[in-house]
Amino acid sequence: MGNSISNGDYDEEREFRNMDESSSENEDLNDKDSQVLTDLDNLFKHADLRTIAAKIKEDIPENVIQQHRYQIIRWLDDREAKSEETVTLAQFCDMLMNKPGVSREDAIRAFQQFDTDGSGVVEVSTILSAIKYSNGPNMIGELGKSIRMLQACSLTPGFVDVYSEDKNAVSQHAERILKYLLRNRAPSHSLPFPHLNGFNNTSSMRLSVLKNTFNQLKDAARGELAETSLSDGEEVKLLNPCFSSIEVTSNNSDAHRLTNGLTHTFWQSDGAARSHFIRLHFRNNVVVKLLSMNVASADSSYMPEHVTITAGRNAHSLREIKDIRIPSSLTGDVVLLKNAKCHYPIIQINIKRCRNDGCDTRIHGIKAIGYKVVKESGISVSDSAAVWFLQVLASTVTASIPLAPALQKNIIEHSKNALEHIPPMTLSPACSDKPPFLTKLVLQEVEKFITDVAV
Repeated sequence: MGNSISNGDYDEEREFRNMDESSSENEDLNDKDSQVLTDLDNLFKHADLRTIAAKIKEDIPENVIQQHRYQIIRWLDDREAKSEETVTLAQFCDMLMNKPGVSREDAIRAFQQFDTDGSGVVEVSTILSAIKYSNGPNMIGELGKSIRMLQACSLTPGFVDVYSEDKNAVSQHAERILKYLLRNRAPSHSLPFPHLNGFNNTSSMRLSVLKNTFNQLKDAARGELAETSLSDGEEVKLLNPCFSSIEVTSNNSDAHRLTNGLTHTFWQSDGAARSHFIRLHFRNNVVVKLLSMNVASADSSYMPEHVTITAGRNAHSLREIKDIRIPSSLTGDVVLLKNAKCHYPIIQINIKRCRNDGCDTRIHGIKAIGYKVVKESGISVSDSAAVWFLQVLASTVTASIPLAPALQKNIIEHSKNALEHIPPMTLSPACSDKPPFLTKLVLQEVEKFITDVAV
């Protein structure tokens, strides 16, 4: 019958459904996570920056003393019971280094918090009182968080007697104070200057937001690549951009502005409303990892408000897989498609509506990142010959170096001279200018040869 659907059509429809469901699931998961920075301008808008930074849950690591607080107190109580009044640096380090994960540097740094004069000897009562006054893991809430942050700092109150009624206290302890301050210099964020504190707080929030964003992107990428089942000899290759060509409904001469990476330029359509689209032709066997477009709220009626995504094997079999509404206040990248599960040769972005029912639209950029699974080819005759030559050369050189030590220096010098004429990343597998005879296998052998000689 003419209206019947073939098995191929059923398979295609199932693939579309799977891709659509997987994309919505991933978006729901992302919404539950802490807010991710989507627009760099928010780093310089204090209200937006504070909102994003407030949603980040940052773990404050405990220092060595907090981790082993009860064991240290028990050890000091035992020494006090034996009428031992002081503890030396060596004794403290020997005790603390027996705990798992404590290095000598950590133990010395912990001891210096109590050794205010740098003599290497501290009274047992001094350490006990300092540790017992801190509640350690019992501290909860925002106040406890602030106290833990202060305790992680190497500065500790050790000179209360300076502010006593004794007028000679300052002169008596001047040298000790100087030594202490030189060894435990205060960080810039602890200086009591309001403007400097405000600057440091803003910088800290920006750093926290950027770290959180990068970590979430890295974790997401690892998780997505881990889901891809690979056979022996296969590897995942990321492509950016992953499309081979781009079509637009109008102003073809400006289509290159969609991929030039400059957000202040744009492609502007010309024609009837609701008829504009951008059509991307993808490379063979590439699966879309992320597809986004850049918009600007300042474009007013030219800014897209309603966008749909259609995909298919050719221009005549496109089917809708996503429907996106864009907030009018947004400036930056809008995620259109994420973590597709199959390859589609064509994906089309349809501008269904602009703000205030505008006729034409402006798009400031298109980003498309995809991956493909590539299988390493077998070892060719040229690869075998090159590897054989490098292995023989490496064996000869490493055996000759003990007899002629200058040989190692000469080889390293020749290598440096050669690398000066090789631009960065030129030898990477993704570089198109890499000589075809330098395959991955040959480059690995070259790296092994240089490493063996250098060591």
